[in-house]
Amino acid sequence: PGYTDIDCSRRMCPKGNDVMDERLDLVTALKYHRQYLVLIGAGALGDGVAYDDAGAECQTSQIKFQSTQPTSDACFADLVGRSFALTFTSQLNQSYTTRPIVIAKISDQTGSTDTEKRDAAQTATAAAVKDALRELPNYVIDDCEVDCWYEDTSGVGAHYPSVKCEVEFTGSSVAGPQYLLEVEADKCDSGCTPQLSSPVQLKSALVASTAPGFVKASVATTISHATPGSTYADTIVSIDVADGTGIADDDHILIGSEILKVTDASGAPTLAVDRAQQSTTAPATMADGSEVFLLATDSAGALVPDASSDILSSVSESTKADYNSFECGRRGKCDYSSGECECFEGYMGDRCQTQTALI
Repeated sequence: PGYTDIDCSRRMCPKGNDVMDERLDLVTALKYHRQYLVLIGAGALGDGVAYDDAGAECQTSQIKFQSTQPTSDACFADLVGRSFALTFTSQLNQSYTTRPIVIAKISDQTGSTDTEKRDAAQTATAAAVKDALRELPNYVIDDCEVDCWYEDTSGVGAHYPSVKCEVEFTGSSVAGPQYLLEVEADKCDSGCTPQLSSPVQLKSALVASTAPGFVKASVATTISHATPGSTYADTIVSIDVADGTGIADDDHILIGSEILKVTDASGAPTLAVDRAQQSTTAPATMADGSEVFLLATDSAGALVPDASSDILSSVSESTKADYNSFECGRRGKCDYSSGECECFEGYMGDRCQTQTALI
């Protein structure tokens, strides 16, 4: 970070907006660079589908209109009260990670209605994101505006509770286009920075029928075996499926949140398997009637991460900036030995972003 050229021999100078650039259309509001963050909760099985306190699947009406959902935190249980962090990469390719950002619980807010409490939680979360970004060192983000809201996101055949934020970069140090923010959501306990002891649980690309990387198997839909109603213990390595047609050796299947590797399919519909593959965990018991999914793989047998188009958590650019981003704001010369801007007469600032005199 901070160096450029083919042999990394030159220091990089700060980039900024050219203060002498004029907008031709002063009627239309100035546009700042904006990024759109979407965090989708994992749901009970990692598939994004959440359930309320009564055990019913959270639907659009329950999530968006909190007056019909008395215990509204239940639908966002994988997100509210949990933390994440954001990593920002500057134009000098230097990365900075925020302190943990806690998504506010709706139930912790004050208000006469559930809608007012939800709005207060959204405001608190937006303030937490804004403060964390502005607290990054070296004034890499000297100003920004953040708006967050809790709602459902439509996916493939389901609605997923999510927290969404829009970050608008309004400061002089972040004028023009910026690199996309990165969401840090892996658990990082004692001794880690940032410490995410209870991170947000996000919808996984490795779990559920509609998740990218997996295709629901039409050849095997339920588990059935000789003793109806019995269950498979986590030590069992022979699984009976309703129909093993199309399942071959070395294929991977998904049952619940566990990924299993088929080691011998010659006895189908009885499959010899290796349990708890791909960092998943074998449950204590596996019930009859559990759905079975055949996982998509490439020619080398590796799992395909984007085999379907269901939505996942993401960061994207929502608005392109009217401002530009030039080396030394195009009002100075870069000293490639020190990485500092030598501003032309009448300009000052670390990126020559301030005009001090009319020349």
